Amino acid sequence: MASISRYHIALFVSIMLALPLAADVRLPALFSDNMMLQHEMPLRVWGWAEPGEAVTVSIADQTVTATADADGTWRLKLKPMKAGGPFEMTVKGKNTITIKNILIGEVWLASGQSNMEMSVGGCDNLDYETNHADYPGIRYFSFNNKIRYQPTNDVKGNWIVCRSDTVRGFSATAYFYARTLHTNLGVPVGILRSTWGGTPAEAWMPIETLAASSEFYELTNGLTSAMAKYPNPDAVTNTKEIIQLRMTTTTLFNGMIAPLTNYVMRGAIWYQGENNAGPRSRAKQYRRLLPLLITSWRERWDIGDFPFYLVQLANYQAKSTEPGESGWADLRESQTAVLAVTNTGMAVIIDIGNTTNIHPKDKQTVGYRLALPALAKTYGVSGIVYSGPQYRSMKVDGSTVRLSFDHIDGGLIASNAIAGSMPGFAIAGKDKKFVWAKAVIDGARVVVSSEKVPVPAAVRYAWASNPDVGLYNRAGLPATPFRTDDWASYQASDGYADRQGRKGWHFLSFDGTNYSEMKYTNGRWEGTEPYCHVYQNAQHPGNTAGSVRKWTAPKNGTLRIMGSARSTGTVKGISLTIMKNAEKIWTDDILPDKKSEAVVHEVTAAVAAGDAVCFIVQAIDNNNSNDYTMWDPSIEYVE
Repeated sequence: MASISRYHIALFVSIMLALPLAADVRLPALFSDNMMLQHEMPLRVWGWAEPGEAVTVSIADQTVTATADADGTWRLKLKPMKAGGPFEMTVKGKNTITIKNILIGEVWLASGQSNMEMSVGGCDNLDYETNHADYPGIRYFSFNNKIRYQPTNDVKGNWIVCRSDTVRGFSATAYFYARTLHTNLGVPVGILRSTWGGTPAEAWMPIETLAASSEFYELTNGLTSAMAKYPNPDAVTNTKEIIQLRMTTTTLFNGMIAPLTNYVMRGAIWYQGENNAGPRSRAKQYRRLLPLLITSWRERWDIGDFPFYLVQLANYQAKSTEPGESGWADLRESQTAVLAVTNTGMAVIIDIGNTTNIHPKDKQTVGYRLALPALAKTYGVSGIVYSGPQYRSMKVDGSTVRLSFDHIDGGLIASNAIAGSMPGFAIAGKDKKFVWAKAVIDGARVVVSSEKVPVPAAVRYAWASNPDVGLYNRAGLPATPFRTDDWASYQASDGYADRQGRKGWHFLSFDGTNYSEMKYTNGRWEGTEPYCHVYQNAQHPGNTAGSVRKWTAPKNGTLRIMGSARSTGTVKGISLTIMKNAEKIWTDDILPDKKSEAVVHEVTAAVAAGDAVCFIVQAIDNNNSNDYTMWDPSIEYVE
């Protein structure tokens, strides 16, 4: 009996020794060996201890003491330090923690989705890059991706010293950005990596910011639904459900941004937007969404309007044979508009993308171009050209348009010219019908024209998902895509909402004679017949009932109605119809042997205020199997 008692006593003691004492001083994962601290700025150090416990932090010639408050949190500030190291930091309460191999230098947050997440291991010239990556002055903080419904205060991660055997796992864009800063500034550089592929901007934003916005408050409904469906996000193991959660509003801010906001840094770099590029209404609202993200982060870091540099989306997808609309072009325009926000900059990479790969492998160019505005604007390095040509103004001169640009440093350069004309330019008259144009450089201007447009009204450049481009400055930086017009259109997806009538759009079912309103449920509009639905940028018919979007004209005029439709795999076929009131103005079918091909329409129609334009999707032969049809038409008034 005594031996059993001694056994249990010994077991108890061993367990207790293995457990941290409640009074132990504890630090967030950010404060660990090989860390990088921001130089020339007051530093914040924090952690946890027993309430009332005195905690002393010592580094270099500084020693500061703080007392843990009632919830056990302690905080203190250190005076600014000059770049250098290595240093050791001692944190002492009832226990002592020593952090080794600390450098003082420049700290940047790298955030976004998969293109920021893409590692050096996936980029071009891998062998060369890994063999030339011994930069002990570059440090990389990586941590586990985490979904949370409430803001958290710590992550599970560590600092990594940049070497040939470690660099493969670094974010490629962040590494090449850090390397450019490090070699040009001669100071250590640290990266805080907070990324997750396939995520929208709103997942990285605090709930309070979105809830306070009349435009974006509806996005908060996603968080409420997720909390009800998945009370414990850590228990979710199904891949599809994890994808759904990581796309949910504010979950990544809570788990992957909030724990970093007390850590002093110089600024942030951002590579995201693919998941906000479609439908086009989402791409257009990004110009208002991203500034809210920037403002909310700056408020929470509380270090002033820190630099925020973003990467514009690269060229991607199939080439366009004719000028037209594009969600990716809209998103790029929104990204350019964000430059109006104080202390921002952008890397244009419209010339390094890939038709079939959404992840450009040339991350060296991305990181380098992203570092240029930092070197020029944040660090004041002289002689740095940090932007390619940006559209400034236009002047109609007879049958031509003369374009002026900012950032033409050293002059304009034509590349990829065909028959003396730069590619990528389109021109239109007041009819808003764009055609490819001839574009030539004339001194500091570009002259654009087309025999098809004798009286021009607008020009667009690189306005496509994957445009041809040809305009650069002498520093070798590409021109930012642009359009001179602000012609409004009524996009079907832009009017999609959980209520009828937004921006003139209604959602109906059609039995061949009569229309009836659908009901909004399960995140979509549903008719009474099974599978008769309308989604944001798609429709699905019932077996006999048609799925309908109806738009009501707000004024008299002539409409141009444009779009394309594609099925995911129809079995019997789909009939598409556009009606103006009771008049059929366009119809076509998507047949099973053509299901991979898009059906394109461009029709004009005179309307009076109050006229209805209906977009109807119906099943052929009363068989709606796999008849999910992507169709996001656009309506505009033509002069």
